[in-house]
Amino acid sequence: MATDCQNEHLIRLLMSYFSSNDSAWNSRLCTNGSTLTPSPVLYLDSAVFPPDGGKDFYAFATPVIIIVGLIGNLISLRVFLSPTVCKLSASLYLAALSVSDSLVLVSYVWLDWLNNGLPRWPPAHHRLAWINAPGVCRSFLYAAYTFRFASVWLVVAFTVERYIAVCRPLQRRAICTRTIARRTIVAVAATATLISLYKPVISGLYNVSSTSSANPRLRYDSGGDGGVELTAPAKVCTRDPHLGGIVFLLELVYGLAITAVPLVVITVFNCLITHKLVTRDKVSGHVTLVQQESRLRLEFTLTLLAVSTCFVCLNIPYFVVWCEQFVQSVHPQSPVDAMRISNRLFVTRTIFNINYGINFFLYCLTGSYYRSAISRVFLRRGSSNAAKLLMLRQHSTSTSLVSQNKELSYM
Repeated sequence: MATDCQNEHLIRLLMSYFSSNDSAWNSRLCTNGSTLTPSPVLYLDSAVFPPDGGKDFYAFATPVIIIVGLIGNLISLRVFLSPTVCKLSASLYLAALSVSDSLVLVSYVWLDWLNNGLPRWPPAHHRLAWINAPGVCRSFLYAAYTFRFASVWLVVAFTVERYIAVCRPLQRRAICTRTIARRTIVAVAATATLISLYKPVISGLYNVSSTSSANPRLRYDSGGDGGVELTAPAKVCTRDPHLGGIVFLLELVYGLAITAVPLVVITVFNCLITHKLVTRDKVSGHVTLVQQESRLRLEFTLTLLAVSTCFVCLNIPYFVVWCEQFVQSVHPQSPVDAMRISNRLFVTRTIFNINYGINFFLYCLTGSYYRSAISRVFLRRGSSNAAKLLMLRQHSTSTSLVSQNKELSYM
C-alpha cells in the first residue's frame, strides 16, 4: 500500500510542476513508508508545525503580481504595436509574448490563486464553486497548458532570432523579417494548441480519495486556531485516477518541453550572443542612420538577454524546491518536514509567477527606445528620434551599402 501511495504521489508531484490545479500542496501524504490511518479528521498538535508564512506570502503577493503584470503587459503590447517600433521583427515577438503572458496570468496564476490563495484572505473560507465546474475545470487546464507552452517558446523564438541577427549577419535580412516573425508566432501558437489537447482529455473532477482512501490530505485547521487537520479530500479538478503510466509519460514530455529543453536552448544561445557582443571589434565613423539602427538592434538584443536570463533565474528556485519535494516523496519524512517544504514551495512558486509580469520593467531598464515609445504613445510627445526610427526600415538597405564594416549588421 505504501508503494502505491508513493507511486501515486510521484505522478501527482510531477503534474504539480506544470498545472495550477494539480498543486503539490494538494497532494496526499505518505510518511515513513506507511500510510496514515484513515480518518475523516485527525487533529495534530500545532506546536510542532512550522508557521504557515509561505501560504500567506503567496496569498497576498500573487494579486500584486497579477495586477501589475497585466497592466505592464498591456502597456508593452501597445508600445510594440505602435508605428515607430513595430517596423522591426523583434517587436512582433515581444508583442506576442505580452499577449501570452497576460493570458497565463489569467488562466494559470489567477486560477491557482483562487484555489490556494483566496481562502487565506479574511474573512476565511472564500470558496468559489464555479471553479470546480466540469467545463471550467477542463477549459482552464487547457488554456493554462496552451499559454504556458506558447509563452516559453516565444522566448525561445526571440532568442534564436536575436542569435541570427547578432551571429549570422548574412542571413539576418532573409530570416529576421516581419513575415518570418509572423509565421513563427503562428507556428508556436498552433503547436501549443495541439500539444496541450491531451490535458482536458485526461482531466476532470475526481475524488482523489477514491483511489487511495487511506491517504488523507494535510492542511491547516480552517477554524483558525492554528491546529492542523488531516481530512479526506473532496472532488478536485485533476487527472483521471485510472490513468497512471500514460499520464506520467504525457506530463513528462510536456514538462521537458516547457522547462529543460527551452532552458538549455536559451542558455546556449545567450552564451553565444554574449560572446559575440563581447569579442566583436569596435566600429565608428559610419553613417548616422546606420549607427542609429545598430543601436536599436543592440537594445533589442540586451532586452532579450534580460528577459531570458530573468526567465532562467526565476525558474531555478521553484525547480530546486520541487526537486527537494520529489526526493522527500521517494524517501518520506515527517509531516513537519513536509510542511516546511510546502512553505518553501509556496514562496518559490510566487517568485516563479513573477516571470509573467516582470517584462515591462526589463524593457524599461534595457531599452531607451521603449521608454521613448511610451512617451510618444501615452504622453503624445514628439521627438526627433521618432522621425529617425520611422526612417530606419525605409532606408536600412541603402544605408547598409555605404557602411564599410559588416559588424554594424550584427546588432
